[in-house]
Amino acid sequence: MLRFAVCDDDAEELQRIASLIKGYNDIHPNLEVMSRLFQSPRKLGAFIENDHDFFDVYLLDILMPELDGIHLGKIIQHECHAPTIFITSSKEYALDAYGVHALRYIIKPVHRRQLFEALDAAVKFVSEFTKVVQVKSQDGLTPISPADVAYIENRARAAHYLMADGKEVIGQTNRGKFEESVQSVVEENANFIHPHKSFYVNLHFVRALKADYLLMENGTKVPISRRNMAETKHIYLEYLSRSGGRA
Repeated sequence: MLRFAVCDDDAEELQRIASLIKGYNDIHPNLEVMSRLFQSPRKLGAFIENDHDFFDVYLLDILMPELDGIHLGKIIQHECHAPTIFITSSKEYALDAYGVHALRYIIKPVHRRQLFEALDAAVKFVSEFTKVVQVKSQDGLTPISPADVAYIENRARAAHYLMADGKEVIGQTNRGKFEESVQSVVEENANFIHPHKSFYVNLHFVRALKADYLLMENGTKVPISRRNMAETKHIYLEYLSRSGGRA
């Protein structure tokens, strides 16, 4: 079952979005979808922080009293890194929305096609996030969710998997190519790019593109080689465009 949380202080808009989600479920009968509606952003924030009962996808208005959608999105990302779709009447918050890893940024009035495309992306994200790959680590076989890997570094001939929660999984000593040793993880998530011969990066956890490096969410600076600079910038800008952010 896919659990959607929808938060908007406008009761009419809340019901409209819920109706569109139902329509999405109707044309995807193989998906079992459940929506829970929140007219108060504070109630949703408290629900997540206190009960730790997480949803698979969050659809949030931005301009709300008590607690705006951006701050609510930060709570969600801190607690569970679930995909977030922002729905708002203003374009001015697009950059802030990308800062909390918005999957999509939709301007009201919400059109069926736009929302359905965003829900397609969310379903794909959830599907990828639940995938688990067994990695040969120094502790034996270790299960890893590719979507939860922030970046992979080739260090001392071993792949170091830096996870979104700060944990690190160290692979066995690699006697072949770095690219081959991490292929089982990288090929399971389309968000991975290869900006440098010693790194693979999950774009979902990139905070910003700088002159010659990618700034990760945890503050790490992943270098971009001259050879890969043009391609990295192109892929990054495409990713921003898909997610509704700006460079």
